[in-house]
Amino acid sequence: MTHPFDLRGQFLISMPGLTGGFFERSVIVMCEHDRNGALGFALNKPSDFSLLTLFRDMDLAVTDALSDIFALLGGPVETQRGFILSRHALGQCSEATDGLYINTHTSDLVAYTPHLISGEALFVLGYSGWDADQLAQEVRDNSWLAAPYRADLAFSTPRDSLLERTVASLGFSWNQLSATPGHA
Repeated sequence: MTHPFDLRGQFLISMPGLTGGFFERSVIVMCEHDRNGALGFALNKPSDFSLLTLFRDMDLAVTDALSDIFALLGGPVETQRGFILSRHALGQCSEATDGLYINTHTSDLVAYTPHLISGEALFVLGYSGWDADQLAQEVRDNSWLAAPYRADLAFSTPRDSLLERTVASLGFSWNQLSATPGHA
């Protein structure tokens, strides 16, 4: 059952007033939101952990191209757990929203290698999670702005410009956002 305030299939953009922690200047893709809580992944927080290192540590077949690809920090929850976010349905994945698939199965990781290299898939460590009604309250408190999910932004935009480009997809710039909520 969906939540009456369902943000699944949306980007969450942290507002300027959300400072001093993991979520500052974050863009989160929301994959679950129901009466029990919400789950998403930050898409603009690169780690210093290359996929070449990951594959070697797991004794998986490697290619040198993986040395230039870094895992993303998906959120502050379960940061030792890996997720593959992809535009492609491979292996034991589930569809989070139209055209966005999640896979947590290590056995499928090698099959995603070409997509990780091409940018059609992302490897994410950890996730962002909220308790029931917590996220709705944070939106009401002006901590987050929602924008429609777009695969081109999620996968093709450089991580360091994702925030600005996601805000621009709404028709304005980051600099036009206020840290202080207004009331009509």
